Amino acid sequence: MTESKGDLIFLSIVIPAYNEARRLPRTLTRIGDYLTEAVKRWRVGMEAVEVIVVDDGSTDGTSELARTFSDRFPNFQVLRHSPNRGKGYAVKRGMLEAKGKFRLFTDADLSTPIDELDKMLPLVLSGEADIVIASRGLPQSELIVRQPWHRDARSAFQLGSADFGDAGNLGYPMRVQTFSRGCSGQTLQTSNS
Repeated sequence: MTESKGDLIFLSIVIPAYNEARRLPRTLTRIGDYLTEAVKRWRVGMEAVEVIVVDDGSTDGTSELARTFSDRFPNFQVLRHSPNRGKGYAVKRGMLEAKGKFRLFTDADLSTPIDELDKMLPLVLSGEADIVIASRGLPQSELIVRQPWHRDARSAFQLGSADFGDAGNLGYPMRVQTFSRGCSGQTLQTSNS
């Protein structure tokens, strides 16, 4: 089913960014490549996905650079505010602006591959979970390549919505915490293949 502009957006991807002009081109290219194939599996058109970059007061041209990708995504916008108000504010602003039935936020460096969405979206689509949060920080996670200490302490990603980031597809098992309306969480093991 191809959705027209009047139909609901299937997926919103929110990318909070602060001085990410160097990393953002690679990230937006990878997301675009992923979506080109993913929309076929989801049976929607590219118009059914929106990408929102939230520039959190950058001073390095992040907004201007991000706008150069507007032709790659039919529903693309850059939100900018100044001064810098922090990642939480940028995520909140992007999520409130998002129109997607499903919403994902991911760091500008894709610290976990965007294709992890393939493991999480089915849990929400099937009704098995309303929110999916994946984290390398769950006790059962086996990390082969660790993040630097300053990132390891704050890394997580969420779908439902979801956050995905890029350690490059490292092949480590990851745990996924799911939550239904009753807020009972269950842990599922996934692994990169």
